[in-house]
Amino acid sequence: MCIRDSFKTAADTAYEPCKQYYQDLSKIKQHNKEQKEEICTQLESFYEQNDWQNADWKAIQSLMIQVNNEYKKYSPVENSAHKTLQARFHQASQLIQDKISEFYQDNSDQKQQKINKAKELFEQEDLAAAIESCKTLQQEWKTIGSAGRQEHSLWKIFREQCDALFNRRSEQNEAYKQQLTEEKTKAQALLSQANTLIENSDQESLNTLKTLKSSLTELDLPQGFSEQKVQQLTKIEETIKQNQQQAAQQSKQQLWITAVEISEKLAQWELNLAPDKEAQDKEALEAEINQAKLPKGVADVFLERISNTQSSADADYLNLCLELEISLEVELSLIHISEPTRPY
Repeated sequence: MCIRDSFKTAADTAYEPCKQYYQDLSKIKQHNKEQKEEICTQLESFYEQNDWQNADWKAIQSLMIQVNNEYKKYSPVENSAHKTLQARFHQASQLIQDKISEFYQDNSDQKQQKINKAKELFEQEDLAAAIESCKTLQQEWKTIGSAGRQEHSLWKIFREQCDALFNRRSEQNEAYKQQLTEEKTKAQALLSQANTLIENSDQESLNTLKTLKSSLTELDLPQGFSEQKVQQLTKIEETIKQNQQQAAQQSKQQLWITAVEISEKLAQWELNLAPDKEAQDKEALEAEINQAKLPKGVADVFLERISNTQSSADADYLNLCLELEISLEVELSLIHISEPTRPY
């Protein structure tokens, strides 16, 4: 045997294990090729047959991740088949991925519209209506599917716009609460000022109270609170008027009390009339009568009484009339009382 034959024999003997390996590898590559072809076929069939109008996009997205992992698992394949299979798989996957991207983009556009509307609501003057519209937008947002990679950023912007609107309401509420507190403080101050008017209870008090009532109606207060304060001012007004009536009655009574006192002095003067004192006492009585505050017409009766020097019987009759007037609290116009007949 020559050296060449010896080398070939040795080489064939050494290659024998490798030959088995490459034969097995060829079978593996063929199996992988077949599996990749099956995956491509299934993807193409899925794209053609799937109901894209009612697709479960979340499930499809998960499926594509699984398919990609599965496709990569079947390697290696023959180089002659690799490029063809790769192109086929990429095309089938891209068709499906385009559908997914189209779905995400449509959702993204819808959510961007909601964001734009939320921005417009922030500028709306009617805040209450804007808040209600914003709540509707939030509910509509939930019905829109995922926007894919843009979902997080879109949601962040939308939430910021909604929060800005709700914060505006909070700020307005705080401002209103502060204003309401100030208005209530003003109303309470008016009520306190009105209470001080009770002490005098004169016409000026009523005039001032009328001004306070007018000032109260100008305050921006809740209807119930405003009505409560108006009722309190009305009670104060009633108290002032009652005090005025009582004061007028007391003043009236005092007039008659003074009249009785002077009448008694006149009676004493008439009973103890002395010639030497007549002129002096008469002038003093006339001065007292003219200076005294008496019921209407009483001073004239007293002065006429002095001039006529009526008897004590006349005085007793006058005193009786005056006492009856005080006890009955009925004004008696003495100027119309006929002078009683003198007893003989």
